[in-house]
Amino acid sequence: LRPLIKQIAPSSVQRIVAGAAVTDLASAVKELIDNSIDAGAKRVSIKLFNQGIDSIEVVDNGSGVPATSRPLMAMKHATSKLRAFNDLYTDGSDEPDAGPGETASSSGENDSADDVAYAAAPTLGFRGEALFCLSNLSRSLVVTTRTSDEIVGESFAFNTQGDLISDSKRTQARGVGTTVTVCGLFEQLPVRKVDMCKRIKAQRSKLMKMLQGYAILCLSTQFNLTDVATSSSAKKKSKTEVKLATSESSKTLEARTASVLGPKFLAGLARVEVVLDSAVNDTHGKSDDETKWKMTGLISHAPTSPRPASARDLQFFSINGRPVDLPSVSRVLGDVWRIFDPVAEVKGSGGGRRRPACVLAFTLP
Repeated sequence: LRPLIKQIAPSSVQRIVAGAAVTDLASAVKELIDNSIDAGAKRVSIKLFNQGIDSIEVVDNGSGVPATSRPLMAMKHATSKLRAFNDLYTDGSDEPDAGPGETASSSGENDSADDVAYAAAPTLGFRGEALFCLSNLSRSLVVTTRTSDEIVGESFAFNTQGDLISDSKRTQARGVGTTVTVCGLFEQLPVRKVDMCKRIKAQRSKLMKMLQGYAILCLSTQFNLTDVATSSSAKKKSKTEVKLATSESSKTLEARTASVLGPKFLAGLARVEVVLDSAVNDTHGKSDDETKWKMTGLISHAPTSPRPASARDLQFFSINGRPVDLPSVSRVLGDVWRIFDPVAEVKGSGGGRRRPACVLAFTLP
């Protein structure tokens, strides 16, 4: 049972700014992937048509979107991730708090059932109104979804204001899950569209780095990225190329790292596990939470080690399963690692800029 999408109360809307959820190709795909993971997807497939310039398609096998939530999917100030402003500071296991001027009481049987689903559902948190942004920025936003209660799926489209186009509804065969197709990203903002086309190589490089992080750190989900090179000629077939794929058998951090970045990259890394409870307790007092504060993962061998460190200094971090960028952690990690680097001590050697490669997962209560 998944929580329903509901409009956020006006008093909370005024305190939440979510207008910049989608700023480039990578952020557009990231928001759709996060939605898939929140829906419990075990498999997520991404297709980029003409490098993502023409359209983006994200297919998952998650729980699907309930029929009552579909009209609200791309509506402004509507989400299944929170009910009030204070929910930004709680996880799914806590009771939804009422914000100023709001009540958390249920208005009926459906609301009671949804409150149970909302409280129990783990999510990657409120990130902004991604589908509303995508409908605003794109030529069209089309969704096909099916839940386990339905025999057949339903396809529908949204206009640029985020409203469901009623005459776009069609029945469509598909398994349980959701497909979101974004056509003509940034076509509503011609300057942004031109900029995206000019910098498509850089944007795709950022997208690939982001997807590599998800593929490595989200061990319970399989990922597949496919490029579809569209042709202007009707006689020529579209060329399809798989850029990234993880298998069901890759269920450990080491296996995923080798699958995504290669065995040679993995060979330059060492396993680490650090329990952070004592450091946290010294700073904030003893915590009663059973969840340990810890860091686990892989990091480059020390510069003084006889085993060579990874030649590439790629770094990936996650907090409670969500891939994130942690520049402060990256700097501290580099400072400590360079203490053991004799090259860094040689002035003008460039060693001061060296940093370790790593794949680190932080667990916080």
